Amino acid sequence: MAQLVVTAANVNIARQPIDGTIIRPYLCGAALITPGQAVSIDVNGLAQIADATVVANQQVRGIALQRSMAGQAIDVVEKGVLEGFTITQAFDALIFLDTAGNLADVANGTKTIRCGRVVPATTRDSSGNVKKLLFFQSDMLNNW
Repeated sequence: MAQLVVTAANVNIARQPIDGTIIRPYLCGAALITPGQAVSIDVNGLAQIADATVVANQQVRGIALQRSMAGQAIDVVEKGVLEGFTITQAFDALIFLDTAGNLADVANGTKTIRCGRVVPATTRDSSGNVKKLLFFQSDMLNNW
């Protein structure tokens, strides 16, 4: 299993956003949420850190775009192509919710929660390889 490595300062919508990118603001209920962490929404409507091993936090609803503390607003990507992740997985690999707001290439926890895929960018890295991006989509209609 390999978690996706996040460079918080670089988490953003990719320069080639797909049609239908959805960014939604919430109030932060967690002590701290950092860019790139998966978030869930609690029974009070507040953003919390999503976690596949905690039943109350399995409802992953997006990826945080900025750092936020309890009571502050936070922008959450519900659907979109994101950069700022070091992705070693193959193109088209499924991405799952892991623990403590992390994403990984295998399911972890009490439920299998698919939330993304590795997609190609239209640019290359310094080695000449096509850059990898994270396509994320919250399953807003699913209830785990």
